[in-house]
Amino acid sequence: MALRTFFFCFSLAAFAPVPLSSAQPTLPFALPATFVGVGPCGDCGGYIAVTLTLHPNNALTERDVYRRGGSSRLSGTWRYEYSSDNVILSHSSRVHDYYRILDARTIEPLDYLGDPIVGGCVFRLRIGGTSRPCLVPRDSSPLADLAASTKTKA
Repeated sequence: MALRTFFFCFSLAAFAPVPLSSAQPTLPFALPATFVGVGPCGDCGGYIAVTLTLHPNNALTERDVYRRGGSSRLSGTWRYEYSSDNVILSHSSRVHDYYRILDARTIEPLDYLGDPIVGGCVFRLRIGGTSRPCLVPRDSSPLADLAASTKTKA
């Protein structure tokens, strides 16, 4: 009987829940956080000045000003995905926008699946950012490939 009791208690101990840490994952920046940057506009033929504010209650506000005129204001919610270090935005006009946290002051947009954007310019939003447009192509962009092939032929 003692042996049976031992195995029963041992099997219960093996499946006992492990206490989780009460510490919540934290963002590397304080809230509210306002990020600013200028990025390309695929359907307006210019640039968009973006001001994105993440509020402590998981609300967000975004103001987009278009170089060729006009602006828009968006609101919605955001959440922090600790496992990928991404911030996921849910806007009133779009399903989701994904941003990767690069450091305590910088986030970078990702594509609609949450993967890094390949090609185009390096577009980043920064706390206390500048309004300079992203003009430097990524190394893997078609523009960089074209420039490299032109240099080698000349």
